Parts: sequence; C-alpha cells; structure tokens
Amino acid sequence: MSPKDLSEDNVDHNTAQHTPQQSGDSSSRQSIDNIVDSIAFGHQSDQRSTAGSDQQTQDSRRFMKNQIFGFDMPFDIISAAFASTVAVGGLIGYLKAKSTYSLMAGLVFGGILGFGAYQTSVNPRNYYLTLGTSAALGGLMGYRAINSGKFMPAGLIASLSALMVVRFTVRYFADTNYIRK
Repeated sequence: MSPKDLSEDNVDHNTAQHTPQQSGDSSSRQSIDNIVDSIAFGHQSDQRSTAGSDQQTQDSRRFMKNQIFGFDMPFDIISAAFASTVAVGGLIGYLKAKSTYSLMAGLVFGGILGFGAYQTSVNPRNYYLTLGTSAALGGLMGYRAINSGKFMPAGLIASLSALMVVRFTVRYFADTNYIRK
C-alpha cells in the first residue's frame, strides 16, 4: 500500500463510502431495518444511522447483544429452549415407547443444539452449528412426519426446526448490513 492509501483523507473517503446515506425515505428504510432486526436479532437497532461514531458504537455493531423484546438476554433463550425441547422429547419418547433410538437421538441433537445455543450466546453471529443442526433435524423429522402421517412428535419438531432455520436465515441476510469496515 502506498502512503496515499493510508492518508487521513482516504480513510475518511472510505468511511463515507460505507456509511449509509441519509435520504428522504430514511425513516421508512429505518423502520424496515428495525422489523428485520426484531425478527433476526430479537431487537431493534438504530445504530446504522450514526455516522462518525465512537469505538464503542462500532464494536456494538460488530458484536451485538442477545436481546428479546428490547431486554438483554444473558444467553440465547430461544435456541436454549429449542435444545431443551429436543432433549426432553427424546426422553419422553423413551419413557412412553421404550425407544432407545428416541433417547439417543434426542440427547445427541439436544446436546449439539445446546452447544450451539452457548455459541450464539457468546457471539450472536456464531449461529452456523445451530442452523445446520436445525436443518438436519427438520429434514429427518419432516420425513418421519410425512411417512407416519402424524403431527406428534415428528411434525412438531420439524415445525420448530423450520422456525429455527427461518430465524437464522433471516439473521444471515440481515447480518450483512452490520459489517461496515
């Protein structure tokens, strides 16, 4: 890189290129962004509209907190609840039908999803394990629900898995709006 590339003027120019521009329809754009944020991250973010902010605001755009309905979550409650539901479902399948397959599958998938919930609790952008596990579990349980023709329990778990896949897919596409270098 040349010294000109590192100059202060060029840094300001690059920052201006990657900063959202204020326009006449900024309020409608911001409300759409808030809707997407509430679906993907469980909160509304108005940090995109701040240009030239301090280091704390820049860090908060990169490392968002887990929030739901505007309240900070100590961990990703939604993913943890899904992991618990899968594990408890496997245990119930074992207790009712003496199915060791249900027990093992429930505990394995529930454990993986629990670890994924921990990962998204530490860093909300680290959701790939939960996304992949939810997609695999949704496909497996969806196949079983279609073959059996019953909604419980396979259809329920497939539906919850589909909701988790939608949640993290929306987060994936919304996440690209937060990476501003």
